[in-house]
Amino acid sequence: MYQKDYTIRDTIEYLNKVAGTSFSHAEVSTINNLFNLKKEGFTLEDFKTVIDKKWAEWQGTKFQQYVRPETLFGKNFKTYLNEQPRIRKTKFHKLAESVGKAKQHDWKLD
Repeated sequence: MYQKDYTIRDTIEYLNKVAGTSFSHAEVSTINNLFNLKKEGFTLEDFKTVIDKKWAEWQGTKFQQYVRPETLFGKNFKTYLNEQPRIRKTKFHKLAESVGKAKQHDWKLD
């Protein structure tokens, strides 16, 4: 019995859920890009990994606009998939690092 493959639809639904967008899974370029990646052996989990990585990195920055199918599943997909997750530093993280460095140098914080 033939089992329908919902990978493309599920990928775009996941992207829309994560990023609060409304991209269509019926877009020809999206279908072509994801179909070609699937032919190479990439899976729904790989697609979700790229979405999660790029959303974590680009959310709230000028790059947030590029969390879209043509960017995520285009020519840089493999690079995005293999990147180490980047942690964006908040003001709190930067302050904590400064305090840590000051303590290393035995500076007085009074």
